[in-house]
Amino acid sequence: MAISNEAKILFEKLQAMHYREQLMQTFSNNLELPETERAKSTNFPKKVQQNMDQEDGYDVLTVWLDDKPVKGDLMMLHGGAFIMPISPAFNQLVVQFLKYGYRVCLPDYPLAPTALSQSRAWLLKVYRKWFEQSEGSHFLFGESAGANLALRLLLDLERQEQPCATELLSICPDLSFMASPEVIANDLILDADIMRTLQGHAALADFDFKTLDENKYVGSVHFDTGGNECNVPAVKQLTQQLAYNEKNDITVTISDGMIHDFMLWQMLPEAKEAIKAVDVFFQKNHLLTNK
Repeated sequence: MAISNEAKILFEKLQAMHYREQLMQTFSNNLELPETERAKSTNFPKKVQQNMDQEDGYDVLTVWLDDKPVKGDLMMLHGGAFIMPISPAFNQLVVQFLKYGYRVCLPDYPLAPTALSQSRAWLLKVYRKWFEQSEGSHFLFGESAGANLALRLLLDLERQEQPCATELLSICPDLSFMASPEVIANDLILDADIMRTLQGHAALADFDFKTLDENKYVGSVHFDTGGNECNVPAVKQLTQQLAYNEKNDITVTISDGMIHDFMLWQMLPEAKEAIKAVDVFFQKNHLLTNK
Protein backbone atom coordinates (compact mmCIF):
# COMPACT_ATOMS: atom_id res chain seq x y z
CA MET A 1 0.00 0.00 0.00
CA ALA A 2 1.34 3.45 -0.93
CA ILE A 3 2.13 5.81 1.92
CA SER A 4 0.66 9.32 2.09
CA ASN A 5 2.38 12.39 0.69
CA GLU A 6 2.65 13.69 4.26
CA ALA A 7 4.58 10.56 5.22
CA LYS A 8 6.90 10.84 2.21
CA ILE A 9 7.71 14.46 3.07
CA LEU A 10 8.29 13.67 6.74
CA PHE A 11 10.55 10.70 6.04
CA GLU A 12 12.65 12.77 3.62
CA LYS A 13 13.05 15.45 6.31
CA LEU A 14 14.04 12.87 8.92
CA GLN A 15 16.77 11.57 6.64
CA ALA A 16 17.99 15.04 5.71
CA MET A 17 18.24 16.18 9.34
CA HIS A 18 19.89 12.92 10.48
CA TYR A 19 17.08 12.41 12.96
CA ARG A 20 18.18 8.88 13.90
CA GLU A 21 21.65 10.08 14.86
CA GLN A 22 20.19 12.94 16.91
CA LEU A 23 17.82 10.61 18.76
CA MET A 24 20.56 8.13 19.58
CA GLN A 25 22.71 10.96 20.92
CA THR A 26 19.80 12.16 23.07
CA PHE A 27 19.41 8.67 24.54
CA SER A 28 23.13 8.44 25.21
CA ASN A 29 23.31 11.88 26.83
CA ASN A 30 20.35 11.20 29.11
CA LEU A 31 21.71 7.84 30.17
CA GLU A 32 24.58 9.76 31.81
CA LEU A 33 22.21 12.02 33.79
CA PRO A 34 20.51 11.25 37.12
CA GLU A 35 16.80 10.51 36.64
CA THR A 36 15.79 13.76 38.30
CA GLU A 37 17.74 15.80 35.73
CA ARG A 38 16.16 14.26 32.63
CA ALA A 39 13.63 16.60 31.06
CA LYS A 40 10.06 15.36 31.29
CA SER A 41 6.77 16.94 30.33
CA THR A 42 3.46 16.99 32.16
CA ASN A 43 2.16 19.86 30.03
CA PHE A 44 -1.37 19.46 28.69
CA PRO A 45 -3.97 21.90 27.33
CA LYS A 46 -5.75 23.92 30.04
CA LYS A 47 -9.00 22.00 29.59
CA VAL A 48 -7.28 18.75 30.64
CA GLN A 49 -7.94 17.92 34.29
CA GLN A 50 -5.01 16.46 36.21
CA ASN A 51 -4.45 14.58 39.44
CA MET A 52 -0.89 13.77 40.52
CA ASP A 53 -0.10 10.97 42.95
CA GLN A 54 3.15 9.31 43.91
CA GLU A 55 4.09 5.70 44.47
CA ASP A 56 7.41 5.10 46.22
CA GLY A 57 8.74 8.45 45.04
CA TYR A 58 7.67 8.17 41.39
CA ASP A 59 4.84 10.15 39.78
CA VAL A 60 1.54 8.64 38.69
CA LEU A 61 -0.51 11.23 36.79
CA THR A 62 -4.20 10.82 35.91
CA VAL A 63 -5.72 13.06 33.21
CA TRP A 64 -9.25 13.43 31.84
CA LEU A 65 -11.65 15.85 30.14
CA ASP A 66 -14.67 17.05 32.09
CA ASP A 67 -16.69 17.60 28.93
CA LYS A 68 -16.33 13.96 27.83
CA PRO A 69 -18.22 11.05 29.40
CA VAL A 70 -15.64 8.49 30.53
CA LYS A 71 -16.04 5.27 28.55
CA GLY A 72 -13.00 3.53 29.99
CA ASP A 73 -9.87 3.79 32.12
CA LEU A 74 -6.67 3.54 30.11
CA MET A 75 -3.15 3.09 31.45
CA MET A 76 -0.52 4.34 28.98
CA LEU A 77 3.18 3.49 29.30
CA HIS A 78 5.57 5.77 27.39
CA GLY A 79 8.64 4.77 25.44
CA GLY A 80 12.13 6.23 25.27
CA ALA A 81 14.54 3.27 25.39
CA PHE A 82 13.88 2.80 29.15
CA ILE A 83 15.95 5.99 29.47
CA MET A 84 13.62 8.93 28.80
CA PRO A 85 10.74 10.26 30.94
CA ILE A 86 7.35 11.19 29.48
CA SER A 87 7.73 13.45 26.41
CA PRO A 88 5.58 16.17 24.82
CA ALA A 89 4.98 13.94 21.76
CA PHE A 90 3.61 11.19 24.00
CA ASN A 91 1.39 13.71 25.80
CA GLN A 92 -0.10 14.74 22.45
CA LEU A 93 -1.00 11.11 21.83
CA VAL A 94 -2.57 10.95 25.28
CA VAL A 95 -4.77 13.94 24.39
CA GLN A 96 -6.17 12.04 21.42
CA PHE A 97 -7.35 9.27 23.72
CA LEU A 98 -8.81 11.84 26.11
CA LYS A 99 -10.87 13.14 23.19
CA TYR A 100 -12.12 9.62 22.55
CA GLY A 101 -13.45 9.56 26.11
CA TYR A 102 -10.80 7.74 28.13
CA ARG A 103 -9.51 8.67 31.54
CA VAL A 104 -5.77 8.06 31.29
CA CYS A 105 -3.28 6.96 33.94
CA LEU A 106 0.36 7.82 33.21
CA PRO A 107 2.90 6.04 35.44
CA ASP A 108 6.33 7.70 35.20
CA TYR A 109 8.20 4.47 35.91
CA PRO A 110 11.80 4.03 37.21
CA LEU A 111 14.40 4.41 34.47
CA ALA A 112 17.68 2.87 33.34
CA PRO A 113 20.38 2.29 34.26
CA THR A 114 20.17 2.39 38.05
CA ALA A 115 16.42 2.23 38.74
CA LEU A 116 15.09 0.06 35.90
CA SER A 117 15.36 -3.07 38.04
CA GLN A 118 12.60 -1.59 40.24
CA SER A 119 10.15 -0.90 37.43
CA ARG A 120 8.64 -4.38 37.07
CA ALA A 121 7.50 -4.65 40.70
CA TRP A 122 6.66 -0.93 40.82
CA LEU A 123 4.37 -1.10 37.78
CA LEU A 124 2.60 -4.18 39.09
CA LYS A 125 1.90 -2.34 42.35
CA VAL A 126 0.69 0.79 40.54
CA TYR A 127 -1.47 -1.22 38.14
CA ARG A 128 -3.20 -3.18 40.90
CA LYS A 129 -4.02 -0.02 42.84
CA TRP A 130 -5.31 1.66 39.66
CA PHE A 131 -7.35 -1.42 38.70
CA GLU A 132 -9.03 -1.56 42.11
CA GLN A 133 -9.67 2.16 42.50
CA SER A 134 -10.82 3.15 38.99
CA GLU A 135 -14.32 2.39 37.77
CA GLY A 136 -15.51 0.87 34.53
CA SER A 137 -13.54 -0.95 31.85
CA HIS A 138 -9.75 -1.10 31.92
CA PHE A 139 -7.39 -0.91 28.94
CA LEU A 140 -3.60 -0.90 28.58
CA PHE A 141 -1.40 0.87 26.01
CA GLY A 142 2.38 0.80 25.68
CA GLU A 143 4.69 2.21 23.03
CA SER A 144 8.27 1.17 22.29
CA ALA A 145 9.99 0.49 25.64
CA GLY A 146 6.60 1.09 27.24
CA ALA A 147 5.20 -1.73 25.11
CA ASN A 148 7.83 -4.07 26.56
CA LEU A 149 6.87 -2.92 30.04
CA ALA A 150 3.18 -3.45 29.27
CA LEU A 151 3.75 -6.99 28.00
CA ARG A 152 5.77 -7.89 31.09
CA LEU A 153 2.97 -6.46 33.21
CA LEU A 154 0.42 -8.65 31.41
CA LEU A 155 2.56 -11.70 32.08
CA ASP A 156 2.78 -10.82 35.79
CA LEU A 157 -0.96 -10.26 36.29
CA GLU A 158 -3.44 -12.80 37.57
CA ARG A 159 -6.19 -13.75 35.12
CA GLN A 160 -8.86 -11.71 36.96
CA GLU A 161 -6.66 -8.62 36.77
CA GLN A 162 -6.31 -8.60 32.99
CA PRO A 163 -7.49 -5.47 31.14
CA CYS A 164 -10.21 -5.80 28.51
CA ALA A 165 -7.60 -5.27 25.79
CA THR A 166 -3.99 -4.19 25.33
CA GLU A 167 -2.40 -2.18 22.52
CA LEU A 168 1.35 -2.54 21.98
CA LEU A 169 2.84 0.04 19.61
CA SER A 170 6.33 -0.53 18.20
CA ILE A 171 7.34 -3.13 20.76
CA CYS A 172 11.01 -4.11 20.71
CA PRO A 173 10.74 -7.76 21.80
CA ASP A 174 14.35 -8.65 20.97
CA LEU A 175 16.52 -6.16 22.84
CA SER A 176 19.64 -7.51 21.17
CA PHE A 177 18.26 -5.80 18.02
CA MET A 178 19.32 -8.62 15.74
CA ALA A 179 18.05 -8.31 12.17
CA SER A 180 19.44 -8.43 8.66
CA PRO A 181 21.83 -5.60 7.64
CA GLU A 182 19.29 -4.35 5.08
CA VAL A 183 16.47 -4.15 7.62
CA ILE A 184 18.73 -2.42 10.13
CA ALA A 185 19.93 0.13 7.56
CA ASN A 186 16.38 1.03 6.48
CA ASP A 187 15.12 1.98 9.96
CA LEU A 188 14.77 5.78 10.04
CA ILE A 189 14.42 6.05 13.82
CA LEU A 190 16.42 3.40 15.67
CA ASP A 191 20.07 2.56 15.09
CA ALA A 192 20.21 -1.13 16.02
CA ASP A 193 23.95 -1.12 16.76
CA ILE A 194 23.71 1.87 19.11
CA MET A 195 20.54 0.57 20.77
CA ARG A 196 22.31 -2.73 21.44
CA THR A 197 25.08 -0.82 23.21
CA LEU A 198 22.76 1.49 25.14
CA GLN A 199 20.62 -1.36 26.41
CA GLY A 200 23.39 -3.50 27.82
CA HIS A 201 22.33 -3.25 31.47
CA ALA A 202 21.23 -6.45 33.21
CA ALA A 203 17.76 -5.26 34.28
CA LEU A 204 16.62 -5.36 30.65
CA ALA A 205 16.38 -9.15 30.84
CA ASP A 206 12.90 -8.68 32.35
CA PHE A 207 11.71 -6.95 29.17
CA ASP A 208 13.34 -9.06 26.43
CA PHE A 209 10.79 -11.46 24.92
CA LYS A 210 12.70 -13.24 22.17
CA THR A 211 12.51 -16.51 24.14
CA LEU A 212 9.03 -16.04 25.61
CA ASP A 213 7.21 -19.21 26.67
CA GLU A 214 4.56 -19.72 23.99
CA ASN A 215 2.02 -20.99 26.56
CA LYS A 216 1.78 -17.67 28.39
CA TYR A 217 -1.65 -16.05 28.75
CA VAL A 218 -1.97 -12.35 27.86
CA GLY A 219 -5.61 -12.04 26.78
CA SER A 220 -6.61 -9.76 23.92
CA VAL A 221 -3.56 -7.98 22.50
CA HIS A 222 -3.03 -5.98 19.32
CA PHE A 223 0.48 -5.27 18.04
CA ASP A 224 1.00 -2.16 15.88
CA THR A 225 4.32 -1.95 14.05
CA GLY A 226 5.69 0.21 11.28
CA GLY A 227 6.98 -1.70 8.27
CA ASN A 228 10.18 0.37 8.38
CA GLU A 229 11.14 -0.87 11.86
CA CYS A 230 14.18 -3.08 12.36
CA ASN A 231 12.18 -5.12 14.89
CA VAL A 232 9.54 -6.35 12.42
CA PRO A 233 10.99 -9.90 12.24
CA ALA A 234 11.07 -10.14 16.05
CA VAL A 235 7.49 -8.86 16.32
CA LYS A 236 6.28 -11.48 13.86
CA GLN A 237 8.02 -14.20 15.85
CA LEU A 238 6.57 -12.94 19.14
CA THR A 239 3.00 -12.79 17.85
CA GLN A 240 3.30 -16.32 16.50
CA GLN A 241 4.54 -17.54 19.88
CA LEU A 242 1.69 -15.91 21.77
CA ALA A 243 -0.91 -17.18 19.30
CA TYR A 244 -0.01 -20.78 20.15
CA ASN A 245 -2.05 -20.34 23.32
CA GLU A 246 -5.61 -20.66 22.01
CA LYS A 247 -6.93 -18.58 24.92
CA ASN A 248 -5.01 -15.56 23.66
CA ASP A 249 -6.55 -13.26 21.06
CA ILE A 250 -3.50 -11.94 19.20
CA THR A 251 -3.67 -9.60 16.21
CA VAL A 252 -0.90 -7.66 14.50
CA THR A 253 -0.88 -4.77 12.04
CA ILE A 254 2.35 -4.01 10.19
CA SER A 255 1.83 -0.71 8.37
CA ASP A 256 3.82 -0.57 5.14
CA GLY A 257 6.51 2.08 5.13
CA MET A 258 5.67 3.45 8.58
CA ILE A 259 8.37 4.32 11.09
CA HIS A 260 8.90 3.39 14.73
CA ASP A 261 6.23 4.97 16.97
CA PHE A 262 4.44 6.37 13.93
CA MET A 263 1.30 7.22 15.95
CA LEU A 264 3.29 9.95 17.69
CA TRP A 265 3.64 11.78 14.35
CA GLN A 266 0.07 12.97 14.30
CA MET A 267 0.33 15.03 11.15
CA LEU A 268 0.28 11.70 9.28
CA PRO A 269 -3.05 10.36 7.99
CA GLU A 270 -1.73 6.90 8.84
CA ALA A 271 -1.30 7.92 12.48
CA LYS A 272 -4.82 9.32 12.71
CA GLU A 273 -6.30 6.13 11.29
CA ALA A 274 -4.20 3.94 13.57
CA ILE A 275 -5.26 5.85 16.70
CA LYS A 276 -8.90 5.58 15.67
CA ALA A 277 -8.43 1.84 15.11
CA VAL A 278 -7.08 1.44 18.65
CA ASP A 279 -10.26 3.00 20.04
CA VAL A 280 -12.35 0.61 17.93
CA PHE A 281 -10.26 -2.33 19.17
CA PHE A 282 -10.70 -1.30 22.80
CA GLN A 283 -14.45 -0.79 22.50
CA LYS A 284 -14.98 -4.06 20.64
CA ASN A 285 -13.27 -5.95 23.45
CA HIS A 286 -15.13 -3.94 26.08
CA LEU A 287 -18.39 -5.20 24.58
CA LEU A 288 -17.12 -8.77 24.42
CA THR A 289 -15.93 -8.64 28.04
CA ASN A 290 -19.24 -7.30 29.29
CA LYS A 291 -21.50 -9.74 27.47
